[in-house]
Amino acid sequence: MQNDRETEEEIDLSIDNSHQKKTNIKVEASQDNGKNEAFQAEQENEDVVKASSPMEIFTSPMTFGNEYDDENANIKNDNKSLWFMILLLLVMIVILLISNSSLAKSTHLVVDLPPRLYALEGTVDVTADDANELYYQAHGQYILREIADFNVENHESKMKVLALLMNQSRYAYKEVDFLNEEAFVKVNNITQKVTSVSAPRPISRMPNGAAVVRVDFTVEQTVGGIPEPSAKQCFYEVAMFRQDWKLYVYDYRHSCFEGFGYGQKVSSK
Repeated sequence: MQNDRETEEEIDLSIDNSHQKKTNIKVEASQDNGKNEAFQAEQENEDVVKASSPMEIFTSPMTFGNEYDDENANIKNDNKSLWFMILLLLVMIVILLISNSSLAKSTHLVVDLPPRLYALEGTVDVTADDANELYYQAHGQYILREIADFNVENHESKMKVLALLMNQSRYAYKEVDFLNEEAFVKVNNITQKVTSVSAPRPISRMPNGAAVVRVDFTVEQTVGGIPEPSAKQCFYEVAMFRQDWKLYVYDYRHSCFEGFGYGQKVSSK
């Protein structure tokens, strides 16, 4: 019986020991799991700290040795290229300045002036599409004085000179008036001679910008071969404009045929 009790006690002890070992194993396993979780949490915190660190975000990896030499050489090459481009631009600017200066010295502006200026004095100022009063006065005085003095033989040629100073569209509009005047002079055998010219009037401007020059004349006329009994006071007007550096006549009129029934045959009796 005693042996049986001892055997039972040994069995109980072995059971207790195995239970204790299992318990210890479980405890140790749980402690290891806790350590692993704590380690993982710690690692995650470190990763978060590293990821959010300004030094990690804004700093670039440092280079040493051959890599540093290569990077430094690339920077130097870039700088050389940049300086070369700047130097090239400076050279181009200098060349352009020299060319512009040479062009300015060799450029000549040709201003068309009439062969007679009729004692007009001053400075002519012109642009591509306009001019000052003296310019228009010079041309207007010359055109009107030349046209106002005529005979049957040369009147048509003088009117053609005036027509050539018009552009095509404007001449097409005024052609009938020119032809009527030429026919009137021929049919009535009119000769006109300028005896005096009044002082130039200031130019006026039409709504379209054309400059109007008016000249007042005293003329002697012959109609049908018979001189008029007295001199006549009349005027001539010409409207001019500039376009693309060229002078054009826009309109023309006069009052020297008033009293003749202009447009009808004039009787010499």
